[in-house]
Amino acid sequence: MQIFFWILFWKVFTIQLKPSVALHEIKSLQERGGFDDADGKLSLPKAPREKSISQSEPSSDAIEASPDDASMMAREPSQMKDLKLPGAENAKKVLLDIPGRQMWGWGPGKSGYSGSCTTQMVGIYFGNYVSQDQVRAIAGGDEILIEKNLLTALASFQYNFTAFESTKKEQYKNFIIWLKSNLDMGHPVIVGVFWKGPTSSHRANGMYDHIIPIVGYSSQDVVRYHDDDIIYWYDLYQKEMRSSKVIDWVRTRETCVSQTLAPKQPYDYCLPKEKGWGVAVYGNRMDKEASKLVMPSHLRLPNWQEPDFSREDEAGEKPVSTQVKVDCGNLTPKKQYVLLRYNASHYLPQSDFLKSDYERQFPFTAKKPIFSTPDNIQTDSTMFYRCILDTRLPGDKPPKEDKNQQDQKPAEPKKGDNSEKNSVKKPSSAKPDGILAGHSVEEKRER
Repeated sequence: MQIFFWILFWKVFTIQLKPSVALHEIKSLQERGGFDDADGKLSLPKAPREKSISQSEPSSDAIEASPDDASMMAREPSQMKDLKLPGAENAKKVLLDIPGRQMWGWGPGKSGYSGSCTTQMVGIYFGNYVSQDQVRAIAGGDEILIEKNLLTALASFQYNFTAFESTKKEQYKNFIIWLKSNLDMGHPVIVGVFWKGPTSSHRANGMYDHIIPIVGYSSQDVVRYHDDDIIYWYDLYQKEMRSSKVIDWVRTRETCVSQTLAPKQPYDYCLPKEKGWGVAVYGNRMDKEASKLVMPSHLRLPNWQEPDFSREDEAGEKPVSTQVKVDCGNLTPKKQYVLLRYNASHYLPQSDFLKSDYERQFPFTAKKPIFSTPDNIQTDSTMFYRCILDTRLPGDKPPKEDKNQQDQKPAEPKKGDNSEKNSVKKPSSAKPDGILAGHSVEEKRER
């Protein structure tokens, strides 16, 4: 009887201990510095959560990340208490606010701008606009590839990021856990995928064929893999978001090619089973102390297609002036803020934003937690926005606007020194509909 009692006690004890051990491994990794986004990470707007169809039973293929792969699932300890374990009544859905965009370079014999377009989409999410042409330009004009120059481009545009790494022979399960962990914290992920098309069009040595942004997931929980996990992504060919169930999406090169392409979707893809190519982008790079004064920013563009003037397509389209909407979030009503605009990445500071070499500033008083204002940009340019808590004394601020400024148009970038590319700035006839029209605009330097 005593032997039976101790066996029963040991089983109950180990069942309850297992999740705690997993959390301990993650916390210890955070303390060892294995996950570095805590330093200088910009506070991001929380991704919307939606409930999906309830799950009656956990997936039979659920796994937990092993200790040697803990770096791929590390999360801030404070967020661990909110995680849902398998068997939870409802699955969790996370979607980042990233609309679809179309890349340049579709068609046979073209390298394609998938890396450039995906980098552009990530930038828009963090309050930056970079033309697809400018993304290549920052990397010397070459095609953007994950293993070659993507990290260099992201660093040049002042982002915080980390690349996925694993020593496992089949990496897809830990890759999915890593994806979900980053998406859950508001980090978009840039991923390499296989194309289902003809073998003659594939890259050599088992490399991925295409780069896409991963923008969401639906799962029973974050820290384990499940066959029925859903991943949300864009193919850069159509505007609509796509979704794939992991068990149907993960393939080897051979099994991916054997699948038939649908006539209405010539560009279909598989997530590599054996090796994961991925880069998670945390946000705009800055000092930890300075980040306390920086609010998250986000851009909204009126068109999902950038006018294509690339040599690869020879479409001959001309860059245009377009009006974007700039959002600032996490604001405290009645406090003073200033939206700073930089037209080149080498002007971006890591601290002392109010003393930096910004192009223009738009001071405002927050009325709600979110502030939105229009601004005009050139589609072939680069433009970076930072929303800062205004700590300057009254004498250091620009003069208040006069009544005549109530009808002014959104500020137009001036022609001049843009580090990525000089572009002709054309005036816009768009009428302002945001707070920018009712606030002073101070130019700090000529471009």
